[in-house]
Amino acid sequence: MPGHQVGAIDTKVLDLETLPKAHSYVLFNCSKVDEFITEHLMSIRDNNRQMSEHGVQRLHSETFTE
Repeated sequence: MPGHQVGAIDTKVLDLETLPKAHSYVLFNCSKVDEFITEHLMSIRDNNRQMSEHGVQRLHSETFTE
């Protein structure tokens, strides 16, 4: 059933290094954010025309959640 818990609750407290990584993971894997990801990538490409695609992807990964 959507929206209902199945099984036991297991709560974890994330440290300050893991929390931003988990946040990025959720955003990069949520289809509702796809439009914003595309817009951000286009902005990076427009502002860094000489940057390689690898560089664009790296900068995107580093700055999207800021």
